[in-house]
Amino acid sequence: MQKIYLLRHGQAGFGEANYDALSETGYRQAWRLGRFLTNNGIGFTPQQVITGTMARHHQTLNALLQGLNQQPLNHAAGTISEDIEQSADWNEYDHHNILAALNPDFETPEGFRAYLLKQSDARVAFAETFSQAVEKWIGAGQNKAYSESWADFCARVKQGLKAVTQKQQHKLLVITSGGPISLLAQHLLGVEERQFLNLNWVLANCGISRVLNGRNGLRLSSLNDYTAFEATPELITYK
Repeated sequence: MQKIYLLRHGQAGFGEANYDALSETGYRQAWRLGRFLTNNGIGFTPQQVITGTMARHHQTLNALLQGLNQQPLNHAAGTISEDIEQSADWNEYDHHNILAALNPDFETPEGFRAYLLKQSDARVAFAETFSQAVEKWIGAGQNKAYSESWADFCARVKQGLKAVTQKQQHKLLVITSGGPISLLAQHLLGVEERQFLNLNWVLANCGISRVLNGRNGLRLSSLNDYTAFEATPELITYK
């Protein structure tokens, strides 16, 4: 039986000019999770870790490793070890591009933020607008407005999972984003595509989902486990 741990990265600055960077909370989440795993007898060798190629994935890994090794949190940790595999199959979808396809004014974080500030309830407006953008993306087919179609996104994430299942290790940690985890959960649970975003909304930063690869194929064993933060609710975030 092979166990695949899918870890969503720590909190990043959604809506900021550079979303691909952890916030202070994101660093603390990854570090605390590492401490929690070590205290519960769960560890990973470099050969058991795969990460996406985005900066927030690497920053999450560095902070996680510091926690696993009982080291103090250091934001300025070095580069990723050559022993750790990186794969763009585990990268997030381009939410800027998806929003821009809905409305060109949303192409930049500043443009989208300006729109939200004009709404009576920015939180509700964000959820409704983002949902519309993703639903349009899912139904758009091979539309040139998108840098990556929904079908292509699905294909590359499933390709990433297939590559993991072909490895010899019985335990693997994949550091990725909410989109790939939501897609795989939707796929393995056999629910409709329109449920993809509903799953994405509830995934906690540094939450862990587990996939079992055994004689009966792939099964989703757990989804969005953030037990590591139950004692520190201020570290429970969703974007």
